[in-house]
Amino acid sequence: MPVPTKKERARRLKQKVEQLVTLIAANGQHTQLASLLAKHWQLLYGIAWDSSEALRLLRDLGPMVASREVISSAEIVRQLNADKDGEWCKFRGKRPITERQVATLLGQYDVSPTTIHPTKRSAKSPRGYKCADIRVAITRLLPHDPHIAPWLHQH
Repeated sequence: MPVPTKKERARRLKQKVEQLVTLIAANGQHTQLASLLAKHWQLLYGIAWDSSEALRLLRDLGPMVASREVISSAEIVRQLNADKDGEWCKFRGKRPITERQVATLLGQYDVSPTTIHPTKRSAKSPRGYKCADIRVAITRLLPHDPHIAPWLHQH
């Protein structure tokens, strides 16, 4: 077995910290340990950890990505903002969530937008996500969530 590179060790550490913080937050255990892990997360990755917000986004994306190969960033934002009384329509108490904000939240789970080619035409190449990448993050972070269980076990 080859010796892991520094980058690979950092990626593994990131996953472990992410799993611990998510588990603690999901169980509602807001202890000193959760605060310590969140603080270290911010020091390591330069972003504040708000697991509940990012996890809610993953949960809401579940039905959208269940039976697709790709989804555009614009389509995600359109569906999230469709409910005028919903959380995403007044994201953080302000305006509707944007494509950039979705990318930032998903980036915490190493899910990044890429150029997608739904029409196979080079003239129209929107940015979006491979649904498999989002499903992997959901399976890793929300394996027992009852809101996503029906479609989760189909993949």
